[in-house]
Amino acid sequence: MLKVSMSIEIELENEKEAEKLYLSLKPDYSGVELELHGCKLVIKIGSLRPSRARALANSILRLIQLHEEIVNLTRHETLG
Repeated sequence: MLKVSMSIEIELENEKEAEKLYLSLKPDYSGVELELHGCKLVIKIGSLRPSRARALANSILRLIQLHEEIVNLTRHETLG
């Protein structure tokens, strides 16, 4: 059976934002390896069927996008 592994690296503005994202993803994705290196979050998806790996990556990337939108919204409201 074909298995796929992938690694996603996300570089955030600062270590505080990286840690917030790390802590928000950690409880929901226990089967995924998360590593925090300063401002960079590394997400490693293990050996899965291609469709499962893609679905998991899409789910994680969508949550990262939502996190960024919330950070930008709160930053805008704080400044405005």
